[in-house]
Amino acid sequence: MATTNITMRIDENLKAQLQELVSNLGMDMTTFFTISAKQAVRRDFTSRSAAFSWCEGSEGPPYPGCFPPAGWTFSG
Repeated sequence: MATTNITMRIDENLKAQLQELVSNLGMDMTTFFTISAKQAVRRDFTSRSAAFSWCEGSEGPPYPGCFPPAGWTFSG
């Protein structure tokens, strides 16, 4: 399988926290983002309801354990 590089900007503190989290899970950042990308593609997030259908049972915003796509906002 051919691979490609992705460059992204992320808050410095968030990156450090994520690195610690994935390290504790026995992964590196590349593995984490690859798993996340595959999960998103499998779920085919083509609508807001599809994106959050797997978050059912959450106690409202900010949907604990669920990660909304960037740029989405909540009101309530």
